Amino acid sequence: MGDLNQKTVWIFCRVIDNFGDAGVAWRLAKNLQADLSCQVVLLIDNFTTLNRLLPELNPQQKQQNIQEINILQWEDEQTTKASLNNVPQPNFVIETFACELPDFVKEIIFQNKALWLNWEYLTAEDWAEEMHLLPSLQANGVNKYFYFMGFSEKSGGLLREKNLLPKSPKKVSGSLKTYIFAYSSTSWKKWFDCLANLPVNMHIDLAGNQIEQPKHINQNKLLFQKADFVSQNQFDNLLLQYDLLLVRGEDSFVRTQYTGKPFFWHIYPQENLAHIAKLHAFWDKVYAYFPPELLSAHSRLSDELNGAVVLTDEERKNNFMILFENFDKWQNAQQQWQAYLFRQKSANEKLIEWLKEQGAK
Repeated sequence: MGDLNQKTVWIFCRVIDNFGDAGVAWRLAKNLQADLSCQVVLLIDNFTTLNRLLPELNPQQKQQNIQEINILQWEDEQTTKASLNNVPQPNFVIETFACELPDFVKEIIFQNKALWLNWEYLTAEDWAEEMHLLPSLQANGVNKYFYFMGFSEKSGGLLREKNLLPKSPKKVSGSLKTYIFAYSSTSWKKWFDCLANLPVNMHIDLAGNQIEQPKHINQNKLLFQKADFVSQNQFDNLLLQYDLLLVRGEDSFVRTQYTGKPFFWHIYPQENLAHIAKLHAFWDKVYAYFPPELLSAHSRLSDELNGAVVLTDEERKNNFMILFENFDKWQNAQQQWQAYLFRQKSANEKLIEWLKEQGAK
């Protein structure tokens, strides 16, 4: 396969889950371009969403080069085919989250003998490690490989920039500064009512539009404000300003773990509570670093936030009090998890190693 730096990768993304899909696709494109110095072409069907994460992008211009990455609007087959005539042919093609590639792209993969990957949604479940990088023979006679990011050495790792280093959270003093970027849920009213009656003052910034600021809450106890939306480049620094993080999605979820701060994950809800197995698979790994009393309190509240259980008012209050009274221990547990993640190779490093192995065959 020769020098990887001379190669071209095409990345395809359809935006389904709001900012999550676009965020992962753009971060993958940036990391590959930075680590490989190869030519990266990102085809995405929703420029409006990507523009929120990447303000330099002009939503009205269907082809542009930003940070040395070619960004093309993924439209109908004929228009997309014409756009791709102006960029180098691919050596690698990555479809993110099982988006269906156009037939002419599959033909290009066949003609170029390009490597074809499906970049899957992040999960900590054991089956994903077993499926990681397994090939599947497609109708055009080419193997498509399945790339599963994850939280262990056996997995595909997590996207992480070379210059990202672990930081030690500052000790909390005064109000507990809290950031919430989450989905709508019936749990929020119960949680805010509960928090307003605890001996803890909180400054809560609400990001996005899915959680309404409660009007009946005593603002001396819980001070609510709307959080400004920031670009992907600014997001890490934003998270570092807070003591407690409650986040959703995939990219936000991973960046939160890199802060080493206490957090809850509001996972995307699925029918018949199918998301709970994915939620538990993740926390089961993290809870290895939690003291038993914190583990129990956090898991009960996490399950309630994600629809698996309904706590009584007294149970909810007691669990929150355990977390707040042992906040230093909670923070220490998350820092140990942070250190565990930073000891591993990133997804971009693992992918590049695999590409080199494929080239040597």
